Amino acid sequence: MAGRLIHQVGEGGNDRFEIDCNGEGVVVVAATTTSEMSQLGELRSPNKPEFKMLVSFLHDEEWMNLELKEKPLLLLQLTRFQCGGVALASLSNHCTLDGTAIQEFIVNLASLTRGDDLVILPNSDRSIFKARNPPRISHPHFEYSIPKVSDTSFSIPGSILIPSIIKHPFLKTTTKLVHLSESWISNLKYLVQRDGKFKKYTTFHLPDECISTVLFPIDVRRKIVPRAPKGFAGNALIPGFARSNMNQIKTEKFFALVDEIHKGVERVDDEYVKSNIDWLEVNRGVPCRENSFSVVVWSI
Repeated sequence: MAGRLIHQVGEGGNDRFEIDCNGEGVVVVAATTTSEMSQLGELRSPNKPEFKMLVSFLHDEEWMNLELKEKPLLLLQLTRFQCGGVALASLSNHCTLDGTAIQEFIVNLASLTRGDDLVILPNSDRSIFKARNPPRISHPHFEYSIPKVSDTSFSIPGSILIPSIIKHPFLKTTTKLVHLSESWISNLKYLVQRDGKFKKYTTFHLPDECISTVLFPIDVRRKIVPRAPKGFAGNALIPGFARSNMNQIKTEKFFALVDEIHKGVERVDDEYVKSNIDWLEVNRGVPCRENSFSVVVWSI
């Protein structure tokens, strides 16, 4: 985590990212506020303006405008409230750690801060996620798209995109946080069990034959064989997907659409994961761009 992500030129144009363990360090910011934690109210409510102060230093333009090779892999902001409470915010590079790995990192950080030993021994061995040689693509992978020259968030071997991504590695996307209460989820499950149909639709309109794709991250630590080691310190997420044409979305019963998402989760087994990795090795793809959206679930 003290290193930097760099572009490594491979043989035959097989370029990829690597971590340069150069000891440049992480960024830790200590902040104080005159506010009290009780003023934040319901902590699970998203998009609260009060939360912005807890990450204000993490989104400083000084860090955001750095070239990729100069960007810290981890930034931490520790904010102390007037009441004595503290909040820890983190900003990490998703190429290096997924949600599970960063959570385990924070657990270890807390333990070390107390003067205790590591709770979870980190294991950064990524060899189980290497592509097969030769690659063997055994499934269709609608969760990805073949990249275009205009894409700047992913690399293509030997292409002109490499200099662009190193300096500007992020695409602007629209993100919405939605808090779903237990009662709301219960009502949604009830609708599925009632075998009901959708009565209302979203405000955007697509042709009936148009395919819509929903993407959702799947942790494959326990799906790949052999399983990822305990304490795997990396990114073990791949996108699952469900897709259907607009006519089916508007006319199918609700439970049938929910079942499509369930199939999207169930199809991801050891062979699918390896086929996924091989597809990326061959195509250097990007997450599906055609009429797609992503849903990421965080439970508290």
